[in-house]
Amino acid sequence: MSDPQNHINERSDSKFDLPQTVPNERIDELLELNRKLQDEIVERESSESQLRKLSLAVEHAGDVILITDDQANIEYVNPAFTQITGYQVAEVIGKNPRILKSHAQDASVYAELWQTISSGNTWRGSMIERRKDGSFYPANISIAPIKNSAGTITHYVSIQHDASERQELEERMRESQKMEALGVLVGGIAHDFNNMLAGLIGNLFIARRKLAANSPALDNLANAEQITKAASEMVIQLLRYARRDEIQMQPFAFIPFISEAAKLAKISVPEDIEVISKLCNDELIVQADATQMQQIIMNLFNNARDALIDKGGAEKTITLEIATYTPDIGFKQRFPTITAEKMIHMSVSDNGCGIPAEQIDRVMEPFFTTKGVGKGTGLGLSMVNGSIRAHGGLLDISSQPGVGTTVHIYLPLSRSFISGDQQPHDAKVYYGTGECILIVDDDPVVRMSGRSVLENLGYKVLEASDGYEAVQTYMRHRHDIHLVILDLVMPRLGGVQAAARMQEVNPHLHTIFITSYEETSLQQHRPKAGAITLSKPYSIHHLSQVVHNQLGACRT
Repeated sequence: MSDPQNHINERSDSKFDLPQTVPNERIDELLELNRKLQDEIVERESSESQLRKLSLAVEHAGDVILITDDQANIEYVNPAFTQITGYQVAEVIGKNPRILKSHAQDASVYAELWQTISSGNTWRGSMIERRKDGSFYPANISIAPIKNSAGTITHYVSIQHDASERQELEERMRESQKMEALGVLVGGIAHDFNNMLAGLIGNLFIARRKLAANSPALDNLANAEQITKAASEMVIQLLRYARRDEIQMQPFAFIPFISEAAKLAKISVPEDIEVISKLCNDELIVQADATQMQQIIMNLFNNARDALIDKGGAEKTITLEIATYTPDIGFKQRFPTITAEKMIHMSVSDNGCGIPAEQIDRVMEPFFTTKGVGKGTGLGLSMVNGSIRAHGGLLDISSQPGVGTTVHIYLPLSRSFISGDQQPHDAKVYYGTGECILIVDDDPVVRMSGRSVLENLGYKVLEASDGYEAVQTYMRHRHDIHLVILDLVMPRLGGVQAAARMQEVNPHLHTIFITSYEETSLQQHRPKAGAITLSKPYSIHHLSQVVHNQLGACRT
């Protein structure tokens, strides 16, 4: 028996031995193949990584990304599509993107779009689209064709950006600019109107003085005085409505204020809509911004009106109700942020079309509107809700389609006190004893009326048509003049500047400033803090009290 090891050794020396070397050409070929394989692996991994990134980017994109085949049948939508439109993926696959069509655009727009993309070009534009729930949203859209290696269109990709926020900002800016322009217009009208009212009130006072105590004409004069008072209050309401940007939280009586605000809001309500007011008799004091309260009433009345416009011949009503409300346990559990023990409950109801249940939670979103395209901005209730929350209150809505809608507003009730502006003025008229007063106004009607009133109150009166003339008149009669009444805004020299020049001669000179402008329009004409200022139109008894007090200060 042979040795196995010897057998192995024999074979190792035999013809079965492997070649000791491989040709260089073969090695280079193998190395090149290996390098190419490695490059292909790296390239494939890179491509897969890029595809993953692209897929994640599309999935997480904030804009809608929609892919269709060459016949415009939807093959893919990203999550943003479902978030913005309300449609689920399964509801749209295989459908045409026209499911988003709002009919806000003319058919020619869609024809031009299809012509552009089917010819291989990219279409860009803006449209109003329609969500699943029927609401509308503005979108900036880009649609591009996808081509294969042969240049044939196989798919289309659409990218939509929801422009609601941008459009809301633009709408707010336009609204702000509109209200700023309205404020300037109303301010100018108010100035002229207040001057006329001041002259009218003065002449009514003089006419009353000339009539016998039992004259039947006194009733007519009393009616005229009430009309001038109502006109003055309407000017104040208009100024409040136009002055939207100033927040001034002050206590005031809620019922009388809202009652007057509702009168102004009713102007925009057609005559075939009945407005019903059910206001409690309690004295309700609220700490609030009067301007915003005015705007809230305007918005709520406008919404109620719009809900009734298309109702047809049926009875149409808007109901305003105000009452006190004590939050119970259920209310506090539903609205845990409310801590007030007593609240004002105001509601505005209509018997119009109502709001579908699925839209109730969205009606206070900015830019959301249940109205047709072009019939509303969707900012009304959003602004109302923001204002109410800023006042520590809340807004709630109840509605039933075909029955109507009620907007409930709850505001914290302030302590029962009357602010200084609401304290009843002393109606007594104070008379003079021949003191000399210089009255300065560039409006001759106001100046003449003011002179007549002061003379009827027992004063001697000198006149000047502007600040420059007033200074000259004062220099000539400074030893006789006890008091100067100046209009704030006049040509050549304003009231504040004229008073300053006169007080250089007599530092103890007492003045009363008169203005027909609202305070925010005065700017450089604004007198120093503590100065006595009356706003036109003022009541005669109020003027007589202020003059009496100032002359009394002169004697002390």
